Amino acid sequence: MSTVDEAVPGIPTGYKVWVFGSKLAGVLAFAVGIELLTRGEPLWAAMLLFGGATIVV
Repeated sequence: MSTVDEAVPGIPTGYKVWVFGSKLAGVLAFAVGIELLTRGEPLWAAMLLFGGATIVV
């Protein structure tokens, strides 16, 4: 099993941190979207669910 470092050498650490941070932001946006869906805010929930899923993918 190979890691990203072994598969593609030379990826800057700053880029890896940026990708990880953006994925984390997407997961948090998705979680807030679910919370807003349970509170009865469908428009905000839809926006955050779609945006969060788009960022993560």
